[in-house]
Order: sequence, then C-alpha cells, then structure tokens
Amino acid sequence: MRRAHETLGVAALAKQLGVSHKHLDGLFRQRVGVSPRKLARVLRFHDVVASLQGGPPRSWAGLASQHGYADQAHMIREFRSFAGATPLTFFRARTPLWLALPPERRRKLSPESHASRLGKNRSIARATSELQALSMPITPPSPLAVVLAVLSTFLVGGLWYSPLLFGKLWQRAVGLIDAQLKIGVARVFGVSLVCALVFAANLGFFIGGASSIWFGAFAGFAAGFGFVGVGLVTSYVFARRPAQLVLVDALYHVVAATLAGTIIGAMGQPP
Repeated sequence: MRRAHETLGVAALAKQLGVSHKHLDGLFRQRVGVSPRKLARVLRFHDVVASLQGGPPRSWAGLASQHGYADQAHMIREFRSFAGATPLTFFRARTPLWLALPPERRRKLSPESHASRLGKNRSIARATSELQALSMPITPPSPLAVVLAVLSTFLVGGLWYSPLLFGKLWQRAVGLIDAQLKIGVARVFGVSLVCALVFAANLGFFIGGASSIWFGAFAGFAAGFGFVGVGLVTSYVFARRPAQLVLVDALYHVVAATLAGTIIGAMGQPP
C-alpha cells in the first residue's frame, strides 16, 4: 500500500488490480477498517514522523515534497488532523532539546567542536562542572557511631592479640618478651586510640550518615582489605617480616574495619 501510494495513487492502484475504486474501498473498509485513501494518509504521516527521529529537516517544504504532499500547507493540515499540532510543535514536544536544534547548531555545540576550538582546558572545565553537578552532599556520621566504632576496634584487638587467639603467635613473630610488652603501655594505647579515632571518623564520612548496615559492612571490608591490609602486606614483605605476622596483622585490620563499618552503617540507617 505504501509503494502503491508513492507511485500510483489509490485510483491507479484500483485500475492496476482490475477492480473499481468503489470495490477496492469496500474491501479495505471490510478488512482494514478504513478506506485506502485514509490508510495512505496514515502511512504517509507515519513516514514523516519516522523521518523526524534523526532531527529537524533542513527545509519543511522539502520534507513535504519528499513525502508526496502538495506543499507545506498540505502537510501541516494533515498533521493537525492526526496529531492536533503542526509538524514543528509535534517534533519539539517529543524530541530532546539537543535534537530539536538545527543540524548546523548541533555541530557547533558538539563536544568535538568545543574541544577543537577551545582546547583541552575548556574540556577539563566542562567535565569538572558536570562532576560537580552530579556530586552528592556529604552526610556526616553519627558521633556516637564513630565512638562505638573506635571501641569495637579495641575490643577486637584485645581478643585478637590475646593468648586465646593469636597473641602468642604474634609475640613470637615480632620477637618481644612479656617484660618488653609492659614498657610504654600508656603511649602505645594513646597513639592507638588517636589512630583508631581518625580511621573511624574517615570511614564514617566515607559511609555517610544516611547509609545502611550492608553498605557500611562492605565499605569497612573494602577499606580494611583493599587499603590497610594490602598496604601492610606490601610494607612487611619489603621489611622481610615473617608470613605469620603479615597474616595476623592484616587480617586484624580487615575484621576490625568491617565491624566498624557495620556499626557506622547500622547507626546511620535512615528510619
């Protein structure tokens, strides 16, 4: 039907098929539900709409002539009858702003054109502004969550390095006797407390105050394993430390960070 409309017209199609125009009209209404002329108009309207998907035409009159309309006014009348709007209004209402621009304007505003005319600095500035627009505000963690996370690292450490678990193994690996471990206890625990507080606060700001327990646990594990644990392994390998010491210390940080992240995520979970 589309090919016949483009080359013959409805009357010529009926003649070619050897039937009268009235008989062809009756067959179409019986089988399709509309007359062949109405179907041809719908098909032509559909073709014009499809051609607008790639952007506005260079000439609306040329588009009308291309699809067999008598002139631009004829195409506008057909559009009003089917869509209730002119072709331009119909196109703008259903097309993103970028495609609604004329082809020449789109080429001038394309990223490639900007990069070639303005250089890399302009491209970097545009990328930075886009990142800023997409960035989310930082929600601070609960101070109580940070404090509890710090306490959890000490509780895990106390159990981890106790004789019940890995205390004796760690002591042999570092080569310290009981008397040496009692020297400077206050300084050791003071420095450890400050470091644990800094770590928990940083982890809390990374997780945020409106997170979930699952994200908190994952973030803690990622920080303990991917940052602290891997860093310790690298340093200990260069220092020629025993493998047992590497495993004990690295795994402690993984477990402690995961528990701290879980606490921060759980206490920051929105109601």
